[in-house]
Amino acid sequence: MSLPLFNLSIYKTPINPMNKTKKPNTPFTPKIIHFGIDYIRLIFSRYFVIKELNDFFIGLSANSNYREIDWYGYHFVLDYTFSGSKRTLKFTYENFPILYLCSYENTGVIGQNISHSIDIYSTAFYIPELQRFFSQFWKNIGFRGKITRLDLACDLICTPKEILDCGYITQFPKGAMLGYNEKNGSCETRYFGEKQSKNKRHLIRIYDKLKDSQKKQKLKLFGAYFQFPNVTRVEVEIRSTTAKSLQITPQKIGDLDFLESVFRTLVINESGTYFNALSNLDLSQAQKIELDRSSVEIPLSRLDISKRFLGMAVNLHESGADPIGFLIEKFSRLGVYRNSIDWQRLQKSVHNIEKLKFSNQYKE
Repeated sequence: MSLPLFNLSIYKTPINPMNKTKKPNTPFTPKIIHFGIDYIRLIFSRYFVIKELNDFFIGLSANSNYREIDWYGYHFVLDYTFSGSKRTLKFTYENFPILYLCSYENTGVIGQNISHSIDIYSTAFYIPELQRFFSQFWKNIGFRGKITRLDLACDLICTPKEILDCGYITQFPKGAMLGYNEKNGSCETRYFGEKQSKNKRHLIRIYDKLKDSQKKQKLKLFGAYFQFPNVTRVEVEIRSTTAKSLQITPQKIGDLDFLESVFRTLVINESGTYFNALSNLDLSQAQKIELDRSSVEIPLSRLDISKRFLGMAVNLHESGADPIGFLIEKFSRLGVYRNSIDWQRLQKSVHNIEKLKFSNQYKE
């Protein structure tokens, strides 16, 4: 049973007559292949300390920025970066980025009451076994946060032009249009609402999901979509003000009826934005997307490799190991002699590690 639509009159934004088009003579309802959460951002108050989040940063620094951990029974790789008063950890599972955890230093600025934020990316929702992980995550951590962004995505077998030509009304001024084709009036992406960060309400994107997947190299995630001639995503990016108005909380986002009601409120609501093509859409017919992990190969840049190497070297050193000595000994055993090794590069790595105040045992 679906929840009733929320009242958008709180926005007091009149519908722009220039953004109102007539309903077509022939009804059009595209086939749905997916509906669900695509992104979540949580923030945590400084007044309620979550020790588990703080513990992830212990021992990590610019010199030791890599770690592997088991969290609720699942293995993650952590990469650490920092900028000013903000420290960030990227959690990767099987080479796929799952979430970003940020820690904010208390600088004493009035009104600065956020201690941590967590951004959960789309990949997290398409790996079946991680649903158990997130069950524990929400219970122990997530329910204590506040949602300031929630993306809901609906994928349909049609083109963006078919949805737009079917007619719509909207409270937004005419939004940006990308990839416009003057010959047939089609476009790759159409925005409703401002993209800038000053927009605290929400925005709607309608775009060609096949082209987007190719450009962003998301074939592992949406490879199955290429069996269809066209796939369009209707995506609602809900920001802080709208999230508060619609009472979106961590406790509610597991309720599919609630999510469907929120989506309909923002894209099929005659008091706000209404797309004729979506009016008869049955969101319960959506299918479940699963990630293609048959041959995951995500190349790392030289900089990333160097950072990971240094991070692992520091961790090994702190546990009493001698990583550089091991490498040199290994090369020798394999019969790799001095003239076959890029000793200048290896020595530079050794020198960099020595600069990180390693002991003299690393010197050749």
